[in-house]
Amino acid sequence: MFWLSYPGVVKADSSPAMEKRVRLAAMQGGWYPDNPEKLRGYVDQQLKEAKPVPATGTVRALLVPHAGYSYSGPTAALGFKQVQGKSFKRVVVVGPSHQGGFAGLALPDTTHFATPLGEIPLDLEAIESLSAQQVARRIPGADRREHSIEMQLPWLQVALTPGWQLVPILVGRMDDAGFAKGAAGVRPLLTDDTLLVVSGDFTHYGPNFGYLPFPQDEKTTERIQQLDRGAWERIQAGDAKGLLAYKEKTGITACALGPVEILLHLFTPETMATLSGSATSGLVSKQNPNSVSYLAAAFTAPDPFAYKLT
Repeated sequence: MFWLSYPGVVKADSSPAMEKRVRLAAMQGGWYPDNPEKLRGYVDQQLKEAKPVPATGTVRALLVPHAGYSYSGPTAALGFKQVQGKSFKRVVVVGPSHQGGFAGLALPDTTHFATPLGEIPLDLEAIESLSAQQVARRIPGADRREHSIEMQLPWLQVALTPGWQLVPILVGRMDDAGFAKGAAGVRPLLTDDTLLVVSGDFTHYGPNFGYLPFPQDEKTTERIQQLDRGAWERIQAGDAKGLLAYKEKTGITACALGPVEILLHLFTPETMATLSGSATSGLVSKQNPNSVSYLAAAFTAPDPFAYKLT
């Protein structure tokens, strides 16, 4: 017998030893199809058509966008194509909180996440370890209407061999020291059988986002691309502090930066970053003065991040 514990979560009222709490999909039917066959067909087709710049070595992490599939789907496919058919025990998805309201890293208080393609079990042991070490804390409802993690799940369900468990982590307000501490806490989870997925979009330009660092003209698209390129150059170099300085200098509105900071603090000297591809939500024009940028990238290393316990 099921009952709603709060919007977006279903709780199974069973024995005290087995309580199932499911985080229901919040964006289905709007940002991506709610029909399982249509959703799987869309993801399959995008993965089939994707032709990313190939990454050399073992993929340890991905950077992928999280907008509506009609906007960012082809770019996301360029990232997930790099791990299609792979098997993992665990997938850690780190995404920004667009709702705000908390500092640090937030964990769910559920046992499963659901999409139209089925339920995904959480790695409760890993989540309990993060909570016990005060790396992150359970914040009930923090992910209730959040899309940054949810948008990655159908891609993972289709691209990966079934059998993996999920560790969803939301990034709230943090500084450089906080990012470093969070990365150190997450690092032991990133073993050879774990994939890290960093969820985030880049430049949000236009009046809808309150970001107009330069006028709207025939060079706007080029300037947006320059902004994104500057951020990517610091990511590729593994320069966590440099990326924060770049944000301070340019004011770039990129929700990816928080989760990316966690990733950059995980880099080892052998880590290589390959840009799989990029796009925007559309050419900026007088008819559409707003633009969001999407980047997909793969991060490879001969050894898993967990091998360097610093």
